[in-house]
Amino acid sequence: MPPAIDRAPSVRLGQVLLRQHLWLLGMLLLTAALGGAWIHTWQQASAESLRINAMMREAQRLYRDVYRQAREAVIASQAPDALSVTQYWEHVYDMDARFARLEQQLRGDGEQNAVAGMRHAYGMMQTQINVLLTERTHVDSYKLIDAAVERWVNEAFADAYSSLTRILDERNEAVSTRLHRWNRWASWIFPVPVAASILLVVLAHRRLKRIFSVPMQSLSEGAIAMSHGDLDHRVPESGVTETRSLAASINRMAGDLSQARELLLERERQSSLERLVPIVAHNIRNPLASIRAIAQASHPDDDTGEREESRQAIISTVDRLERWTASLLGYLHPFQPRMGVVDTQHLLNELRTLTQPQAASRNVDIRVESQDDLVLQADAQLLEQALHGLLINALEASPTGATVTLVARQDGDRVAFHVIDHGPGIAFQPDVHQQGPGPSTKTHGTGIGIPFALRVCQAHRGQMHFATPAKGGTRVTLLLPRSQQAAADE
Repeated sequence: MPPAIDRAPSVRLGQVLLRQHLWLLGMLLLTAALGGAWIHTWQQASAESLRINAMMREAQRLYRDVYRQAREAVIASQAPDALSVTQYWEHVYDMDARFARLEQQLRGDGEQNAVAGMRHAYGMMQTQINVLLTERTHVDSYKLIDAAVERWVNEAFADAYSSLTRILDERNEAVSTRLHRWNRWASWIFPVPVAASILLVVLAHRRLKRIFSVPMQSLSEGAIAMSHGDLDHRVPESGVTETRSLAASINRMAGDLSQARELLLERERQSSLERLVPIVAHNIRNPLASIRAIAQASHPDDDTGEREESRQAIISTVDRLERWTASLLGYLHPFQPRMGVVDTQHLLNELRTLTQPQAASRNVDIRVESQDDLVLQADAQLLEQALHGLLINALEASPTGATVTLVARQDGDRVAFHVIDHGPGIAFQPDVHQQGPGPSTKTHGTGIGIPFALRVCQAHRGQMHFATPAKGGTRVTLLLPRSQQAAADE
């Protein structure tokens, strides 16, 4: 059968693997980029949140210290002792440091304007209080200080502080919103490349299975089928370039082997025919000579008994020639075993009944030995013909009064058939590898009894052996598997 050819464009396995690796690497890089972006955003948001919280704390402390300094200024104006004035000036130095720390963390014009407003309000309050505390020219200076605190702290400074806290709250809310958005998006974005990678792996596995694993399995099955003798089997030429090329090479090899086998079989058939020519000429000439001799010996004046004897002799000679010709045709014609269950005891009894006339004419006894319920899978007709030919050989080789034994025994997972005679022994050692008829020691032998039995034995995946016991005679053994399926698996 012609091989199935995949019409899809072929690619090399290395290209397929490279593309799949690049896709997987791309998915991994995308996942890493998304993870890096999320980490970067989270770090920025965390740093911004820490900065805002630090500014809020610093601004609250600054606001608190401004009120404390204003209170110290009021106390110092009412009781202008050295201690209260000293505490006031210490707060002045602390406030400058706090403003400096706060200004280091500023970002954006809004924050800078708010802090600048706070510093301006504080500076105006401090300038007025410093003048009042230093000059003390007015009797009600504490009232002026209190008015300056009200104007610059409770109004201007408080407004700038509120503006700063509002800006920081807005920034903090923006950071929280951004983190919340990223977290929400991450729950949807991050599974996408992961799912894409998993899908890519599944698809890559299916594609590799389709373009490589399945074609390789077909190659393996095809090689096994061809090794079992099915040279007509063809491997589908599919998959990647490497598997297509290998399948095409295997198919070409199978075709070449099939042609070589056909040529070898043709040569073997020709060789068999060449060996048959002299045998056919010899064995046809003898019966024809007998018929001619009988015809020449007959006379019109012969009585009825003599004519009947001549007629029977001619019929017997013609029948022998017909049987011989049928044997030759049966040997040359290829046969296919039809397997079935064969009862060995029934088979041997049938063979004894079939050959009983030949045995009686030669005064030879046929003994059958078989185990009860011993069966095997075989072609009953072919096996009977093979054993019949061997049994006829044994009968014709046995002396008068001898016994020919047919034996069937179980030998492990095989059945052993033995044909044993007590004749002079086989005159030659049969070659189990010989193709075609062998030599015959009988006057009317065809030389195909043993080769035919060998062909039947080989068709059943069995073996054939010959032995010459010490007491004389010949023992032919056929070893056949009980189960053809088990023999095929081996």
